[in-house]
Amino acid sequence: MSVSFDVYGPFKVPFDEISAKNGKSKYFQVSSKDGLENFWKDCEKGDEKGCYVFVNGSTPIYAGKTNVSFKKEIFTSHKRVLLNKFLNTASKRKLMVFFITSKESGRLDEIIGEIEDYLIIQAKRANEDLLNEKNTTPKWSIPGIYGANKIGKPSMAARLLKKSLKL
Repeated sequence: MSVSFDVYGPFKVPFDEISAKNGKSKYFQVSSKDGLENFWKDCEKGDEKGCYVFVNGSTPIYAGKTNVSFKKEIFTSHKRVLLNKFLNTASKRKLMVFFITSKESGRLDEIIGEIEDYLIIQAKRANEDLLNEKNTTPKWSIPGIYGANKIGKPSMAARLLKKSLKL
């Protein structure tokens, strides 16, 4: 039996604009723990687990998974550093997050891991500057269909299979 997951969002990630002492320069950072309270109330997904994708507008910038809950994991110090660096170098700041969760119970950790791998690879295809450092290349490939491509035109067989699979 297949396990079904649902997508929720996008939810706007709150961030603060902070002026330097002289007031001339500004920097941005994801809101503090207190500032995130309303975010978690609005999205109602804080206690769930699954996968998540941070996007800027429609461009993915980071994909990950949770082992415990979104609330405990998506704004850890490591991810805050990545997101803050992004916020301070981006020309547009429309930071949002999508959550992918399942209503089904049981041990979903392996499936969530597979979904995370898929989301990271797809996000890397959509954005070469993805913030993820791990799992950004597929573990396997079929040239012309999925993963690394050989230089040159895909084989006729690969093109026909791709068309048959509606890829």
